[in-house]
Amino acid sequence: ASDTRENRLRSTLAHEYAHVVFHGFLWTLEGVRGKPGQTRPHYRRCKRSRVVAAPQADWMEWQAGYAGGALLMPITPLRAIVEAALAESGGGRLVEAGTDRHDALVQRVAEGFAVSKDAAAFRLTKLGYVVPAAAA
Repeated sequence: ASDTRENRLRSTLAHEYAHVVFHGFLWTLEGVRGKPGQTRPHYRRCKRSRVVAAPQADWMEWQAGYAGGALLMPITPLRAIVEAALAESGGGRLVEAGTDRHDALVQRVAEGFAVSKDAAAFRLTKLGYVVPAAAA
């Protein structure tokens, strides 16, 4: 259970760091800061459910989630892990979601980068390594 909390904390910190880097300017804009006691705009709250897989329509959360994943799972070492795993499991460049091969790849990435399976699966999907079931 402590690994799960540690992975969640790492994901949350990377996500929030991405907000600071990419969206910090929003808090410096005149009028955004608000006055004491004034209700803050809705975009100033991060929703826990969107730390990993926010819909693209929620652009700030999506950017922070994507950037946080990239920070924790950089493309070059991720690509090396994926290529090795795919070669060991029969080759190809894609895996079908929901298969044993997919689950094994997600597990390997999650363990290799100390992230949750959800974060690993999201990054693999966004990078095009995973295709929907029956589309591989």
